[in-house]
Amino acid sequence: MDSKNIQSLFSLFDEEEEDFDELDDDNFSDDEEYIPHSSDSEQEEDDEQEPHQDSTYFFGRDKMTKWKKEEWRTSRVRTRAINIITHLPCSKQFGKNTPTPLEAFLKFISIDIIKKIVEYTNIFIETIRPNYSRERDCRNTDENEIRCLLGLIIIIGKNRASHLHFKEIWNANGTGIEICRAAMAYERFLFLLRVIRFDNVLTRQIRRDNDKFAALREIFEMFVANCKQMYSPGEYLTLNWTGWVDSAHA
Repeated sequence: MDSKNIQSLFSLFDEEEEDFDELDDDNFSDDEEYIPHSSDSEQEEDDEQEPHQDSTYFFGRDKMTKWKKEEWRTSRVRTRAINIITHLPCSKQFGKNTPTPLEAFLKFISIDIIKKIVEYTNIFIETIRPNYSRERDCRNTDENEIRCLLGLIIIIGKNRASHLHFKEIWNANGTGIEICRAAMAYERFLFLLRVIRFDNVLTRQIRRDNDKFAALREIFEMFVANCKQMYSPGEYLTLNWTGWVDSAHA
């Protein structure tokens, strides 16, 4: 091969290299940055993270539930009448200015209620007196004794002794409740628990034909009336279901 042919080959190679360099310069310039291609999974992760970039809301785990960070402005929204509370729970005037716990108790369990209990209890005692050989074992009660009985029941409950045997409560070896022994004899306490009544047993059967709650109806309604005078529960009040049967549905 002569020298002319060799020079022509070198010139051809030089031209091809120049064309290749120009092609590289056109596709990749110094001013452009390389952006890597992201996979489908990476794209999905980016889409899931997008809601968290919103500074107005907090988003839940489901990426759908959101809570507004700022307090909702309701100044321009009219409150529905059903949501306006016009009556708040509070003590009524009858229940205010009660200096001692005893006076507060007597406003719920009033003297009138205690008098009714004494009256009905003595009526029942009269019916069972022939069963006792000694009259002192079945003597009538009075208001002070019934008040003492109610107080002892409250004290026993306060000392969490309601599940103990009464002999243990009246025990004199130091393990019982001393105030119970000082207030009333053990036998008298048991007797009053057996005979205490809240209605007239002589007419109960007649009243029970129309009212299954006849044994407690009168005292219960007096107690409810006292509660209404003492306290106003407000507009929203929930009561648990009870087994008492109302007279209207008996």
